[in-house]
Amino acid sequence: MSGQPAGDGFERLATILGWPGHRPFRVDWDAAPEGVRISYPMDYRRFVETYGNGRFAGGLGVGTPLRPRTEQEPTGFETMLRFNLEVGEAIEDWYTWDPGDRPYEPYPAPGGLFLWGNDLSANQFLWDMSNPNPERWPVVVWNPSDEGFLTFETGMSGFLADLLGREHPLSEELIDFESGEPLWQGRV
Repeated sequence: MSGQPAGDGFERLATILGWPGHRPFRVDWDAAPEGVRISYPMDYRRFVETYGNGRFAGGLGVGTPLRPRTEQEPTGFETMLRFNLEVGEAIEDWYTWDPGDRPYEPYPAPGGLFLWGNDLSANQFLWDMSNPNPERWPVVVWNPSDEGFLTFETGMSGFLADLLGREHPLSEELIDFESGEPLWQGRV
């Protein structure tokens, strides 16, 4: 594993994934509604604006604010807010079942965990926002069925680059390298 500080890794990730064959996505980060108006790490912003929505082989998806509002659907930012509230409630419920150590406060607590992705195995991928500098937010993986919280001192892109480069202890568990599917399946 690279052990790079949070915020590093986008160039390594882009080298692994290659550049997509579409125009960059535009996101009005300042238009985020109250509740998800956070200082998103620059590597996340670059990822979203370059690759957009999608999932990695094996089902790990990155939540993005790209979905436009329709009469039936909320915006991507509103969906992110809803998912963060749901995961925050699930973490609180989990703490009642395992009342020992409380290593993190869930969203919406200031400096709490903020969801940026999930997968088909109920793993939740979050940032620990306790550092005021978003470029220093480590990745926290939480699965209520497993060992609880795993913390990795790298940013989202570094974490994903380590996974896709098979340099991470969870690479084989979280990425399906044998499926024959592209590593990234974007939805433009």
